[in-house]
Amino acid sequence: MSNKQTRPILDIAKAPMYQHIGEVTAYFALLEQEVGRSAGRLLFRDQRAERHTGAVVTAELSFRAKLALLASAYHVRLPRSDYSALNDVCARLEKIEEERNKVIHATWSMHEGGIYRLKLTAKRKGPRFTKELVTPDSLIAIRERIASITAELEDFVVSALHEIAAGGGDGR
Repeated sequence: MSNKQTRPILDIAKAPMYQHIGEVTAYFALLEQEVGRSAGRLLFRDQRAERHTGAVVTAELSFRAKLALLASAYHVRLPRSDYSALNDVCARLEKIEEERNKVIHATWSMHEGGIYRLKLTAKRKGPRFTKELVTPDSLIAIRERIASITAELEDFVVSALHEIAAGGGDGR
């Protein structure tokens, strides 16, 4: 392969945009860790001795499975709770996972004066190609939404643990 054939690939790999894609990836990894940790905290009522057990239980689960475990643990620990806050947090976590997936499961291309997210899907209805102009600001906004929901999830679980400790849970 000649340098002329590889140069466009190397040029885009050096683009500052990739720093932002990396940040989205890293921030989501922290969010995913927090979802698993939060599920473990609810399952084991935040007992220090069981924190590693919670990590082991959730280590190999997908994000969606961790989220389902978190919601189930909340339902078990707070059966008489109003679940609207839980449903809101879960919906926002699912939405941010979709945003992250769009970033991670795409091919990136520099041309026509911009950086584009390219996606080819092959479904029963036939292949579909999408091309979307992406700005650094849009990736920064995704990163910030991930950071925000991570902090909100932690606050939500701490509040739930306080409610359980105050006798608002099932006592198990």
